[in-house]
Amino acid sequence: MISVIIPCYNYGHLLEDTLNSLLQQTYGDWEALIIDSCSTDNTPAIAKEFIKKDKRFVYLYNEKGGISSSRNMGLKNAKGDFIQFLDADDMLQAKKFEEDLSAFQKNPDADGVYSGALYFCHPDKNKHFTTYKLTNEPVTPYLITTTTGREELLDKILGGNIFPINTVLLKKTAQNDVGLFDETIHYNEDWLFWCVCILKGKKFCYYDAPDAKALIRVHKTSVSQNEFSMLTGGIKVCRALFAQLNLPAYKKKIRKKLFSQKYLLFKLLLEGLEPGEKTEAMIARLKEVLEKDEVEKIDKLFTANNLSGLKNYLKFNLLKQRIKLKLL
Repeated sequence: MISVIIPCYNYGHLLEDTLNSLLQQTYGDWEALIIDSCSTDNTPAIAKEFIKKDKRFVYLYNEKGGISSSRNMGLKNAKGDFIQFLDADDMLQAKKFEEDLSAFQKNPDADGVYSGALYFCHPDKNKHFTTYKLTNEPVTPYLITTTTGREELLDKILGGNIFPINTVLLKKTAQNDVGLFDETIHYNEDWLFWCVCILKGKKFCYYDAPDAKALIRVHKTSVSQNEFSMLTGGIKVCRALFAQLNLPAYKKKIRKKLFSQKYLLFKLLLEGLEPGEKTEAMIARLKEVLEKDEVEKIDKLFTANNLSGLKNYLKFNLLKQRIKLKLL
């Protein structure tokens, strides 16, 4: 059986599309755990409506909230042999489960299989693109097989997330060995999870089949479009990985990724710098990931409404991160 884990926060208006994509699967032995992350919309009503139609749907309420915490609640309650993560605004093509399981039969040593993703612009569900920028540029998938070495996989994934969360079907035994999501990280948390899978020697296999991909919705409220939040999450992931890696070459790669993300973070703040709540919110997020002296300096300048001084400080840090990158 496949356990589908669907964290949902105020996506009741899109949840119906997501759940219908499960009802359309050509393979039927699955359960869907809808984890309500303290929604204030009609998420509970939509979930309960589907439960009336089909007992394979299960509704759980997560009073802690948060996407990592909700995924963990799903993992703890999952009864299946396989895990499928699915965001509440996305969908799966009809043959995904059938083709995933066929890929496992052909590659019994694999811990996870995946077939890639297509993207669509809300609300047009039927027009698909090959990139999240909604273009149809040729995309060459990273062809992982069960014989791909751990070092090669690490080298690839440490440069950035190669597995969109909805694309992989993962064996539950592999997830049990890897553990749960880090609940202190709310953005890019899936990148850290896949990195830990590979650090623990888990094997993945790519396959290509028609009508078997994840369908990822692109719209203004998509987490993946919130660049500032994704960068702060990425910095937290880099620090978590740096603590776990004991190979100098990979530590260097992670350090380079950390510096590049800090560079982009300072650049975004500089471009959006203006008096008001937006900048204040960005600075509050910065406090979670920057060094203490950096936070104090930025906070002091912003509190004094010294935007000119803050701009100069950010420009200085842009130059500093660029120098660090060149020295690596």
